[in-house]
Amino acid sequence: MPDARSACSEIERFTTGESRESITTNRGLQLILQTLVSNIGEALNQMSRSDPDTAKTIPDLRRIVGMRNQIVHGYDSVDYVIVWKVATEDIPALATILDDLLKDAPPVQSFE
Repeated sequence: MPDARSACSEIERFTTGESRESITTNRGLQLILQTLVSNIGEALNQMSRSDPDTAKTIPDLRRIVGMRNQIVHGYDSVDYVIVWKVATEDIPALATILDDLLKDAPPVQSFE
């Protein structure tokens, strides 16, 4: 879950000051956002296996994981307008949910 939350922060950082048109013309932004959205989907997919009860509290989890699968496996092609919408509309709400879950989660043990 911390990985997903970190990716949410990165998405916010890379979309601040950009417009929807940016993703249609900026290949770097396309690659960054598709990678971060994919990383969120993978992290939440793994969490759904290791902690299914917590996973049930995340709205649209299946849709998030499905988008990750579409990006990674290249079903047809990636629609960057949809990626932009997810990044700017859905990810901020997900970040809030993850913040609440992480606040209530036990501390992660470090192996350093």
